[in-house]
Amino acid sequence: MNTKYLHRGLKLKHLHLITALLQYHNVTLAAQSLNVTQPAVSRSLAELEAGLGVRLFDRNATGLEPTAFGSCLINHASTILGELERAEQDFESIANGQKNRLALGGIAGTTLSLLPTLIAMTKQRMPELSISAQESAMELLLAYLRSSRIDIAVGTIPDGAVPADIDQVRIYDDELVVVTARSHALSNCPALNWNDLLAYTWIVPSKATKTRLLIEETLRRKGFQIPEDLIESVSADLTIGLLNRIEAIAFLPERRAEIYRKKDVVRILPVRLPRIVMPVSAFLLKERRPTRGMDVFLECLLNFSGDGA
Repeated sequence: MNTKYLHRGLKLKHLHLITALLQYHNVTLAAQSLNVTQPAVSRSLAELEAGLGVRLFDRNATGLEPTAFGSCLINHASTILGELERAEQDFESIANGQKNRLALGGIAGTTLSLLPTLIAMTKQRMPELSISAQESAMELLLAYLRSSRIDIAVGTIPDGAVPADIDQVRIYDDELVVVTARSHALSNCPALNWNDLLAYTWIVPSKATKTRLLIEETLRRKGFQIPEDLIESVSADLTIGLLNRIEAIAFLPERRAEIYRKKDVVRILPVRLPRIVMPVSAFLLKERRPTRGMDVFLECLLNFSGDGA
């Protein structure tokens, strides 16, 4: 193994190559995405593996899969390419007279009220700041943080599960509530129990989410299980759309549900999941040097009252 090759022989084309091979798991498709020939991709990969003295990809029935060395290099390549992408954006901002920029990401729900409020507060304090924002799942937002595609992510990670390389700034705690459309048969019932809900379709987060695990665990303690008649959704807009088309119940964070209730879109049912808390926070990469825009956004966050969020 020749780690000195990383300093003396590694080229930018190698970084693009291995990330393309990870994305497509196929030399031909990777070559097409890079606008080069298949032999050129094979030669570059062979050159890189020979220089490092390690195998980066293995071939199997599904195509190319990275080895442990390959995965390690790809992680660092993503960070480097992300930083270069940010540099390109910063150059364009400077050329357009915008010297300060801030890239934000938020999970579904935070982009409805919380992020817009914080962005408005930030722009009021720093009008010259150029801000971009996107909505993604929390797992993707963490990847974007690590690759420097965003500066700050706003979302939820359960207590004790925040990665070691990520800093957390808590904004507020939100509880989970059960909602229906305002036209639902249960929408005006003054008292309900879980048996009353089993006759309807349930809209729940996907199995991969911590929220879903917490719901299932809480119901098990009460002697219930999530019914088989369910739809999985992590999108608030999709959930609301479904509630208005089928007889269903759904689970939403209370602050988000209150926004929809005030708009007369949903009803919050008198059934509680005891203290399923959703800690809404801002997340930053520990090793990233803060910019003025990041500092102003965090100052606004600390002054945020949370009313109506």
